[in-house]
Amino acid sequence: MFELGDFGESDEFVAAPDEPAEEPSWTGLGAGREQARARDDALDDACRRLTEGVEGALACALVAVEGGDLLGHHRRKAAGPTSEAALSAAARELFGGTSRLAGGRLHEVQLTASDHYLFGKLLGDRRRALLLVTDRTISVGFGWAMLRAQLGALELPAR
Repeated sequence: MFELGDFGESDEFVAAPDEPAEEPSWTGLGAGREQARARDDALDDACRRLTEGVEGALACALVAVEGGDLLGHHRRKAAGPTSEAALSAAARELFGGTSRLAGGRLHEVQLTASDHYLFGKLLGDRRRALLLVTDRTISVGFGWAMLRAQLGALELPAR
C-alpha cells in the first residue's frame, strides 16, 4: 500500500523490497512502440496543460488502473512530491479495485498530506484515472473546481 509520504523528491523509481524492480510501463496498451510513444506524448501534453492550468499544481498523471501503467505524466520542475512510481501506485490502489467501499468502486478521492493535496478521478471508461497533486496554498474546493473544469479541455485520446 502506498503512503502519502511516498511522494518523494526524486523521479527515480525504487522498488519495495518485496516487489520486482520494474519501472511503470510507458508503452501504452498493446500498440506498436512508435504509435504508443506518440499517444504517450499526447497524454504527457494533456497532463502538462492541466498542471500549467491549475494554480498551485505540482504534478498530473494519467494511469491505467488495472496494471498501474503510467500513460501520461507532467510535473513542474520545482515540484517535490511527484514520484511517478508513487502516483502510479496511488491510482492503482485507489481506483483499481482494492479500495472498494460498500460494494462499489471509488470515483473521486481527495487526500491531504502536510504539504500537498492529491485529487483523483476515475475517468468515464473506468480503465484510467487522472491524478492531480497540488500544494496546500489552494482550497480543496478550488482544487476540485479546477480539476473538473480542465477535464473537458484535456481532449484525451480514446484507449
